[in-house]
Amino acid sequence: MIGFRGASRYYNERYREGFALECRAMKRVREEMGLNNLIIMIPFCRRVNEAEKVLAEMAKNGLKRGENGLQVYIMCEIPNNVILVDEFSKLFDGFSIGSNDLTQLVLGVDRDSALVAHDFDERDPGVMQMISMAIQGAIRNYRHIGICGQAPSDYPEFAEFLVKEGINSMSLNPDSIMKVTLDLVDIEDKSPNVLLTTTQKRRLEMVESTLTEIGSVTKNAVIGALKGTGEKAQAIVGATADLVKGAVEGVGDFTVAIEKRVEEIVSGAIEAAAEVDGDLFMTIKSSVYGIVKAGSDVGADVAKTAVAATEGAIKAGAKAGSDISEATKEAVTGAIEAGDKIGTQASKAVREALAASIKGAKDVIKPPK
Repeated sequence: MIGFRGASRYYNERYREGFALECRAMKRVREEMGLNNLIIMIPFCRRVNEAEKVLAEMAKNGLKRGENGLQVYIMCEIPNNVILVDEFSKLFDGFSIGSNDLTQLVLGVDRDSALVAHDFDERDPGVMQMISMAIQGAIRNYRHIGICGQAPSDYPEFAEFLVKEGINSMSLNPDSIMKVTLDLVDIEDKSPNVLLTTTQKRRLEMVESTLTEIGSVTKNAVIGALKGTGEKAQAIVGATADLVKGAVEGVGDFTVAIEKRVEEIVSGAIEAAAEVDGDLFMTIKSSVYGIVKAGSDVGADVAKTAVAATEGAIKAGAKAGSDISEATKEAVTGAIEAGDKIGTQASKAVREALAASIKGAKDVIKPPK
């Protein structure tokens, strides 16, 4: 089980050509067959540097994470994946807990050995704590988290545990789908809050802590985007938009929340760019674009969000010692491009609001194409 398998094969000379063939097949499915919702999953990836090697190998074969919307997930089936979940989150868009292998590695049990298989149990407190850590780590980093394995099909209480923890998806055996679904519905009918209370409480706690530390959280997210193999600006837009939407969800007026936190958000992005020698002004522009996009996605006033995001970005740029006129230009451009992408009405509203509120914006604003 712990030999030459999974991610370790993909960059090894013994299988590199085989992996290249797999990549070509995935490209054909996405690009020629048009199934571009396909998400690639990397199995049994032992270490962070191994993940980087696999992503680099994929990029060589034309599969760049973030390019043309390509998402890459990782199997979370080794304790190191859980312990370093924050680091793996910088490289991947989601996780799938492999409960069978994770249980074997946590308990040191070979489930195929008749002599010790009786000790294989996903319900062991240590295993369940490890799974909880994986789920909360993914939630903390705004990453998808699912599970594949036998346990939810075999044990209704395990499926309930997963839902309470806030898991996004779970796989089930075909013959257990209806039973497990009905069990969960029955539990919720008897006590409507039983499946929501834990998740909602943890979500509120996470939102509060994330808002407090949103600068450092943004920094980590943007570092991940800049280190990825896909198009950097697009990756930063996506990372910032997802982070902002998650951070302000359920905390009241979106624009008010952004006004209070945008300087910290963009400062975190700027620190990330400085740490990995990224393009500072591209980062400012992309961060503002992502914030405005997030506002549109949640139904906030796009013009007010654009002004708040632009003002905060200019202040963050000034604090970082960047050229103010250049920071203003890039921040305004990011807001305008987001407005143009959203639609004609938003484009007009953003331009008018920026011209009226941001010093120097009129010199940057051009009529929409």
